[in-house]
Amino acid sequence: MKCDPNKPFSCKVYPANESAEPIQTDEPAGVGGCIKAVADLLIGDTGFSDVSVIVELVSPNVPDLTLIDLPGIARISTEGQAADLPLKIKKMIKSFIADDNTIILVVVNGCNDLATTEGLKFAQEVDPKGIRTVGVITKIDLVDKGAESEVQK
Repeated sequence: MKCDPNKPFSCKVYPANESAEPIQTDEPAGVGGCIKAVADLLIGDTGFSDVSVIVELVSPNVPDLTLIDLPGIARISTEGQAADLPLKIKKMIKSFIADDNTIILVVVNGCNDLATTEGLKFAQEVDPKGIRTVGVITKIDLVDKGAESEVQK
């Protein structure tokens, strides 16, 4: 996102490898459709692409900020997916979070054992002091009765 007080809202979406022409919109409501169109083009029938989708937003009402939404960590491939999909996803995640300028947002389901969460493990490998890691616990209302103190740690 780029703040430009002299320009109206605009959005351009394209594959990082520039394998397709950018799709553009001047309406905030059209951003989701642009992203879906480019993602569908990249993913096709495979369910995954290691090519990033770039979304460039310019508006007088946004901060200068780069956001990168990475896929969730897959442990196994399902029918129709490449056998090496979990490895590709882990490699992609690690390549982005290794950058010292990256703030790592780890989203974890509160029902899971936080000590064994792979996303937190990845973050600790590249940010051992936790200086640029932010954790978000979801579904906290579903934590087993009596386990609340473990989640609070």
